[in-house]
Amino acid sequence: MTITGPTAPAKEELEWYTTTERCDQCNAQSYYMAVFESGNLFFCYHHFNEHSEKIFETALDVVDESELL
Repeated sequence: MTITGPTAPAKEELEWYTTTERCDQCNAQSYYMAVFESGNLFFCYHHFNEHSEKIFETALDVVDESELL
């Protein structure tokens, strides 16, 4: 599922291979990708929930693949 904002890149521009991407904080499997002007950050379930308020305030787009859990 993709949650898009008003300035989010087109969906086809988002490339993400869930099983190979790791959380940028703890190296667990990533289920969320936050898109920022400066680049993408990947989060596991735990770290996304810990920082979700700030992520939604600043991210252009958030890709949620948590249904794969």
